[in-house]
Formats: sequence, structure tokens, C-alpha cells
Amino acid sequence: MKINIKFILLIVFLIFFAASLACFYCLKSEMKKWSANQETGEKTKGIMLLIEYKDTVGLSNFVNEMEKRDIYGLLMVTPEFVQSNCETIKEIIKHNVEIVASNIGAPFWDIPY
Repeated sequence: MKINIKFILLIVFLIFFAASLACFYCLKSEMKKWSANQETGEKTKGIMLLIEYKDTVGLSNFVNEMEKRDIYGLLMVTPEFVQSNCETIKEIIKHNVEIVASNIGAPFWDIPY
């Protein structure tokens, strides 16, 4: 059996050409979706995880910037931090930020709800 090299090259070229067309079609459909989102003014949504253990310097400003950009946030704090900064935390959670519980000293296993 003699295999013709021209025939093999033709098959490889056809496979490459078909794969290129498929990639082009997928890319074109993604670009249509992206441009439709741009035309309707739909913004990309995001979420930010803030971790704070020491102080509130800059935290309030950061939360204000997140609110301007319509970014939701999760604020991870320890119970001690909440107790010592209670008033600041009350103001922060008014701005699309939710509190995430954190207990650095021990795991949450076998702790009653």
C-alpha cells in the first residue's frame, strides 16, 4: 500500500480549514453577544470580598467607590472587630455590603446555630 503524500496533505489542510471555520463562527457569535450587551447598556456585574481585621481606615471610602460602580461586597470580619467598630459596620452594610462571619481562633464544628 502506497500512501500518496499529496492526499495526506490535502486531508490535513481540510481538517485545519474546518477547525478554523468553527473557531471563527464561535468567535463571531461571542462578539455579537458582547456588542448586544454594549448596545443595551448592560453592565458586567461583580462582587468584591473585603477582609478586615484591624481598623476601618479606607474601608468606608472603598465601600463608597464600590457603590458608585454598582459592585456588591462581602465584608469578612471577626466578632471582636464588629464589637469594636459597631457604628461603622452599621453604616457599611447600608451600601450593598453583607457581613461574612469569620472565626479565626476555632473551627465552626459543633457550635450551635
